[in-house]
Amino acid sequence: MSVASKLVAVMGLVTNLSKDGVMDARAGGYSYLSEEKTTSAMHEAFEKVGLAIMPVRWDKLDERDDTTAGGTILHNVQLLGTFVLIDKDDGDKVEVQAVGEGRDAGDKACNKAMTAAYKYVLWQSCMISRGDDPDHQASEQTTATAHVKSVGCADCGVVIEGKTTQGGKSYTAQQIVAYAVKDFGRPLCSACQWKLKESKKSAAAT
Repeated sequence: MSVASKLVAVMGLVTNLSKDGVMDARAGGYSYLSEEKTTSAMHEAFEKVGLAIMPVRWDKLDERDDTTAGGTILHNVQLLGTFVLIDKDDGDKVEVQAVGEGRDAGDKACNKAMTAAYKYVLWQSCMISRGDDPDHQASEQTTATAHVKSVGCADCGVVIEGKTTQGGKSYTAQQIVAYAVKDFGRPLCSACQWKLKESKKSAAAT
């Protein structure tokens, strides 16, 4: 059998995986599918059909530090992981790739990026459904999902609520979170978003 044939066999064994964790509100309140559950399910299927996967190369696409309004430095890393799928019976090989991003206040940004890439390459290579669609909601690793009642600001910790501007335009809490994630990479209340925008304007003017 070829790698492609064995991937089809894996798809028959694992068709979908439901999310098994929920991050706390300060980190975004989002639900996620863990690496542990993914690896456990895929390990059993891969072993049964005789297929192996291993990383062969990591390319750094981006690396930067962000500082929150509270003064915490967050290290961000984006990696392109190249993996090889190997058929144990005939040695047939196929390379697959996935991008992973990691953010951490300590030294684990790279580890998180590697884990993210590993999960995505397994999900996408085997067409695993996770019950969500990035075209219909914000990133599962940065924002709240619909069933989460409230989301806390990543900088000040207050619960993010809807707001009506002086001009009469209204924004829901979900919209505010989505805008913050898009512009700043994390859920922020309107006040903290404004502070960061003003800070960037001041820095650009100096």
